[in-house]
Amino acid sequence: MRVRAALFIGLVMSAPPAWAGSIAGQVSASPDGTPISGFAVNLLNAAGGKGWAVVQSLTTNASGSYLFSGVAAGNYIIQAVPMNTPQQCLYAQRYFDSMAPYDAGRLDSSADVISIGAGTNITGINFALNTVGSLQGTVTNGSVGLGGVQVRLQDRSDGRYHVDAVTSASSGTLGTFTVCGVDPGSYLFWIHDLDAQYDDRIAPGPYIIISGSQFTIGNLVMQPMPVDPYEPNSTLETGTSLPSISLSWDSSGALLSTRGNDVDFYCFEALAGDHYLITTTTDVSISGEPSTSPWVDPVLGWFSTSPASLLLSNDDAPGQRNARLETGSVTISGRYCVGVTTYGDPDFNGSGQASAGRYALHILKSDTLFDDGFDP
Repeated sequence: MRVRAALFIGLVMSAPPAWAGSIAGQVSASPDGTPISGFAVNLLNAAGGKGWAVVQSLTTNASGSYLFSGVAAGNYIIQAVPMNTPQQCLYAQRYFDSMAPYDAGRLDSSADVISIGAGTNITGINFALNTVGSLQGTVTNGSVGLGGVQVRLQDRSDGRYHVDAVTSASSGTLGTFTVCGVDPGSYLFWIHDLDAQYDDRIAPGPYIIISGSQFTIGNLVMQPMPVDPYEPNSTLETGTSLPSISLSWDSSGALLSTRGNDVDFYCFEALAGDHYLITTTTDVSISGEPSTSPWVDPVLGWFSTSPASLLLSNDDAPGQRNARLETGSVTISGRYCVGVTTYGDPDFNGSGQASAGRYALHILKSDTLFDDGFDP
C-alpha cells in the first residue's frame, strides 16, 4: 500500500498544472492531404531573449496529428521540420504562417504568433507541405570527415532564406550531412566549426535545387583556423597591451577559438574624464567575401585592473547579435581592459560560451559623453 501511495503522489505531482494550455494540429502533404506521420514539430518561444528557441519538440502520430500539452501562458510560434529519411526529406520545412506578414512559412519573423492564456486550448494549427528538394555532401579537413560542423544552405539572392544541418559525428558517417526541405532556387554553402578549430568557409556554388530531387555534391574542405595575432590574451594579466588610444583602435584578425576556453582582453591606459564607445561585430571576411556571421554572438566587458573588477558588460546592440558598450566617464586614471567573450559566459572565464569564431573590435575615444540615443 505504501508503494502504491507513493506512486499515486508522484503521478499527481507530475500532471500538468491546471493553468497550462495546449496547441494541436496536423501535418499533411499538399495537394492531396495525405497525413504525414513521424514528422517533427517544434514549439518555440522568445523567453530567452535570443530570438525564438525550441521549448518542446515532438513527432506526429499515424494520422499526422500532434498535441503540445502543458504549455505555459505566453507567445509561441510553431515549426514543422522534416526528418532525415527518404520519406520526409523532400517535404518543405515551414513555420505556421496564415496571416500577414505572409511569407509562406519560410521565416520565423513572419510566423503567426500564437498567444496562450491560462487554460487555453488551441486547435487547427495545420501544415499542408509541398514537395521541395534536398542536398547531401561531406565536410572534411582534406583527409577525414569533420563531425558536428554547422552547415547552412543559403539563398544566393536573399540570405534570410536558409536551411541548416549539422554534420554527422558517427564513425561510419563522419562529416556527412543532408539538408532536407529546401525550396527550389540557387544557393551557396556556409560551413562553420562551432569550436573554431577550422575557419569558416563559404562555397558560392551556385547549387541549384529542383523540386522532387536530391542532389549529392563533392567534399567541402575546411582549413585550420589562422593563429590569432593577439594571443595569448585570455586573462587581465596577459591582455594585449594597446597604445594609449588618442582617437580609435580597430582589431584585425581577432578570434575566439576553442569554445569554452578562450576569452580575449585588450588593455590600455585611460585618463580620468575619458569616454569610450566599444563595439564588436561579426562583419568579417569569409573566403575573401565580406560577410556577417550568423554563428558568433559576442559579449563585451569593461574592466578595471587595480583592483581587478568587471565594471560594465553588454551583450547586444539594439536589434542584433553584435555587442555595444559605452563606458561613461572614467573616474580614475589607470589601466583598463576590454574583454570579449560570447553569450553564455557572463563571468568572462570561458565557461558556458555558446559560440566561437571571428569578430571585429572597435574602440572609439571621446572627450565628451556620447549622445546617440543609445542607452546601454
